[in-house]
Amino acid sequence: MSFFLRRYSSTSRQLPVHALRYSRQMLRRGFSRPYSNYSSYGSGGAAKVLWGLIGANTAVFAVYNYAEPAKTKSVGPFATISNYQLYQKILNNFVISLDGVRAGKWWTALTSTFFHMNIWHLLGNMVSMYAFGSILIRHPGIKATHIAALAVGSGLSGSAGFLLHQYSREQPNVKEYGLGASGAVMGMGAAAACLSPKQSMLLYGFIPLPLWVLIGGYFVLDSYYLDRPGTKIAHSGHLGGLAFGLVYYFLRLRRFGGIASFVRHSRR
Repeated sequence: MSFFLRRYSSTSRQLPVHALRYSRQMLRRGFSRPYSNYSSYGSGGAAKVLWGLIGANTAVFAVYNYAEPAKTKSVGPFATISNYQLYQKILNNFVISLDGVRAGKWWTALTSTFFHMNIWHLLGNMVSMYAFGSILIRHPGIKATHIAALAVGSGLSGSAGFLLHQYSREQPNVKEYGLGASGAVMGMGAAAACLSPKQSMLLYGFIPLPLWVLIGGYFVLDSYYLDRPGTKIAHSGHLGGLAFGLVYYFLRLRRFGGIASFVRHSRR
């Protein structure tokens, strides 16, 4: 994409948990659905929202790949000007930047969280969203509105973090752009870590780690690399999403247990 992006950065250009696979419990139960008996926790609306988020990200990626000029050139008469126009519309409306927001494209703070240019970027984020989301929706009390608020709020917070960081180090003639669901993924991961801190996750498919260690590790890494030159990962977007997940847990989810219960217990 160098023909379009002078210097590319994204709210989640690479998967913040790109090596994350599944928890041991998920592996035992299988991949067919987030959990085997969600009816005991309500109507299953939370699971539908989770799959809806994954489906929306996948749909945007599919449309982008259909419209991308490099793809359409190989199909002869189907490489029409309308495809290129669609391609431009996606880039204009699903990528966030300081210039774009200044021009009034505030909606890109949300739409950019549903857009991925690379299949591995998409797959990594969706696997991570599934893993964290499955922990959340298995937890008693978690509803569809909680999952939706977490995903949207964390995505917007990730975009805000990206924009604020870009503004603080803005340089003339340097344009940076953001896209991807990693802000939302990090927010969902942070909330899941607060609710189920000891949940075991497999890093790189074979290294078991408690969820709180995994999320804490990414917080440390994103903080360390925040201003490192040459990075194509918008660590500020990750941190923004993670911050929202923590705040949302303490404001809305702590009544369902997790670390807040542990803190209250230890004070007695």
